Amino acid sequence: MVLVERSKAATELDSVLAEAATGNSVIAVIDGNVAMGKTTLLRVLKERAAAAGFTVLSAVGDLGDHHVPYGVVGSVVDLTGILSRRGSRAADIARESAREVAGLTARGPVLITVDDIQYADGESLHCLRYLAHALRGQPLALVMTFSPSLRGEESPALRSFLQGANVRRIRADALSVDGVARMLRDVVGEAGSVCLAARYHRLTGGNPLLVRSLCEDARSERRSSGDALRRAVVHCVDRMGPLSLRIARSVAVLGDFANLATVSRLSEVDPGVARRVVQRLNSVGAFAGLRFRYRPAACALLEAMPADALDSLRFRAARVLHEAGAPVTSVADRLLAAGPRRQAWVPPVLEQAADRALADHRVERAVQYLEFAADCCADERHGYSFRVRVAALRSTLDVRSAEEAFLALKAPILAGRVHPDDALRVARARLTPLHLGDAADMIRHTVDNTGQAALGEEWQLTRLILATSYPGVLARVGVAPEPVDPSGRPRHRHGPLLLRAAQELADTLTGAVDPGAVERAERLLEEARPASFADTTAVVCALLALVYADALDTASRWCDAITLGAGEDADPGLSAGIRCFRAFVALRQGDMDTAVEQAEGVLDLLEGHGWNDSLGLLLAVLVEAHTAAGNDQAAADFLRRPIKPELFETRAGLHYLYARGRHHLAAGRTHAALADFIACGDRMVKWGIDAPALVPWRLGAAEAWLRMGQPERAAPLVEAQLARLRGTELTRTRGITLRCLAAVRTAGERPAILERALDALQRSGDRYESSRVLADLSDAHRSLGNWTKARSAAHRARRIGKNCRGAVVRPARPAPVPREQAAVPAPERRPVRAGAKELGGSGGDTFAKLSFSERRVAALAAAGYANREIAERLYITISTVEQHLTRVYRKLSIKRREELPIGFGDDAM
Repeated sequence: MVLVERSKAATELDSVLAEAATGNSVIAVIDGNVAMGKTTLLRVLKERAAAAGFTVLSAVGDLGDHHVPYGVVGSVVDLTGILSRRGSRAADIARESAREVAGLTARGPVLITVDDIQYADGESLHCLRYLAHALRGQPLALVMTFSPSLRGEESPALRSFLQGANVRRIRADALSVDGVARMLRDVVGEAGSVCLAARYHRLTGGNPLLVRSLCEDARSERRSSGDALRRAVVHCVDRMGPLSLRIARSVAVLGDFANLATVSRLSEVDPGVARRVVQRLNSVGAFAGLRFRYRPAACALLEAMPADALDSLRFRAARVLHEAGAPVTSVADRLLAAGPRRQAWVPPVLEQAADRALADHRVERAVQYLEFAADCCADERHGYSFRVRVAALRSTLDVRSAEEAFLALKAPILAGRVHPDDALRVARARLTPLHLGDAADMIRHTVDNTGQAALGEEWQLTRLILATSYPGVLARVGVAPEPVDPSGRPRHRHGPLLLRAAQELADTLTGAVDPGAVERAERLLEEARPASFADTTAVVCALLALVYADALDTASRWCDAITLGAGEDADPGLSAGIRCFRAFVALRQGDMDTAVEQAEGVLDLLEGHGWNDSLGLLLAVLVEAHTAAGNDQAAADFLRRPIKPELFETRAGLHYLYARGRHHLAAGRTHAALADFIACGDRMVKWGIDAPALVPWRLGAAEAWLRMGQPERAAPLVEAQLARLRGTELTRTRGITLRCLAAVRTAGERPAILERALDALQRSGDRYESSRVLADLSDAHRSLGNWTKARSAAHRARRIGKNCRGAVVRPARPAPVPREQAAVPAPERRPVRAGAKELGGSGGDTFAKLSFSERRVAALAAAGYANREIAERLYITISTVEQHLTRVYRKLSIKRREELPIGFGDDAM
């Protein structure tokens, strides 16, 4: 087949035999690259010569035997006798070999073939040259195959022999596309060969050995395996010699970063020689440029290496690429494959690669780089620094794995083997899942053994985070909150983003809410990268600062902006955190339906990751929202969920206590409510975060005292809350404070105070609290006989309440009238504006049909009170209220309480 494909070579070889048969000696050399069919041509030539009556003598040069004297020529003629004689000269041996061949030519034509003449020993070359010269004019053909050395290291004797004027050169070249197609016909048929020829030529460069290997793969049952082609490429490269093998392996391990400079450096070969080797590999069909034509062959070439040698090659390749300025991930990937090497340049490269992977949202790959960096560190503390980062990243992938990683770091920290900054980072990581004991132990040990003065920004950040989110731990450790700057200005306005964000939150919680607080928090959010894992905590701190500054609309807009900017690849912790904030902000905006929807949407996700303070905040939002909406059973269900006691040492625990107090208050458990509000206040005062907008515990306690009929104990709490608002722009907090203030003032003072409260709440955007103020305002106007204003306020209260996304607005119960106000005369009764006939009467007093008890219940229902509140006010059961209302509706021929006119029957109240 090969001779058919190389018609020119076949013709030339036929002419060699023909000329030798006529009695003219011929010397021919078949040259070409490895695996181009030189040996096959020689084999076919011998077959034809034998068929034509030639005596065929063959020898094969071998790299391992090229130092054995007369090894090649001894395979052609029998030199045993002369070689056994002592003192035999080279000239005598050459003459003897010529005599042997001459004897054969006397009987007929002779063909002598030598495969791989470049490996022939010098003595054999001398004999062959002598033989060719001595037997001129004899029927002798001497045909050799030759592959030139890549370094031009052929001996002068070989070079002189092959370059003789009477030596014919026959070239064995690669197949053309048409030649490949002809080879494929027997395998895939005429049509298939035309379709596949170009692809096969591209994969093999026309190398017939490689083409045949592809045909073998095509015949295989596993057609896509490519096993034969991989083996064939490796075989070709191996046959080309150690130098070619070294260059090919270098290209294989360098991959897409292979160029002449990097290949030369890695293989430790002169660039000129490397260029010639690469050219030869291209000619053979193994390469296309500086890439393997068939990429799997590169892997096969490396897999064939001993493991230690391959690891060493990969490490040296990483070093070469690093010094050449290749991308850090490419260097790091080769380092990973090579195994740990404790060299100083390695860990920084792996750390840079991890940062790059995080920027590309490849967290698992970043973990691999950092774990490997830890193994490559000669310094133990440096290695633990990487393990700390690994544990932090694992928390975004697998909570259980992260827990194990952090727990494994506790013992080394307490043994002093971890850098103080890293110890503090681990301690902060243990805070989120409420492992507060572990965190306190590590912080206490670090502070005691290093000293606060010697600790830097990590300690400042830790203290701020403890003071703002886990103040109970700060008390456990026995460290005071960060001292206030003597100038009175907030500290840490410069430095890392997280430190500045934590400082902004701390300023807000310690009452330092100045007019620039909102603007500063927004600048921090602008600076943060929404999709960045590292900036998640900073975003949380800045958003909390906005919420506790009553900038609810601003916080809501930033939640939307961060979600939009982060995209699908954002840190999962940030995504969950933003949903928590949406729920929290919606609660404070009075949008109870949205608060419940957002909180319940993320609650199951957080529960699946174990208990943490965010889960406590979500439960607080759900309890308070359901309580405000009148869904007391749902609120009670959430309160029945088990919680970790450590929650009450956190800021989130304050929200939980306050929400539980609101639920107790709505259920009539005033003493339990008061206990929760006071417990909340005790913690806030003790921890130094008694910010009025954090949790309005004084107002909750005041309302509980009012429910118990003790306004004299409620009033000081309200006044104290109002005093803490002086000089601030906390509109929402001011509004609910003024509403409570109105409840402890005289009836005549209440409307003006409530109007101020309404204005503040409407500016803050809290619709639910606005509706409660309107309900109180309606009650206040009605008590003073201002029926029109009372009706208008009640109507507005109902309208706003219905717009709170399904929330059932429940106006707060006004304070009982103190004894000194009891003398205020009841307002003069006015005629009911609605027509009597419209309400089922037939003239006269429409309400004469109602009993005194029914009129009292109807009047309160018309004013907007819920059934429970009516029952509490009149000291009757809810069931009695419902029965009275049923009779009222029947007697007045109406269907619902909305049809009751406001202000009727005030004499009954």
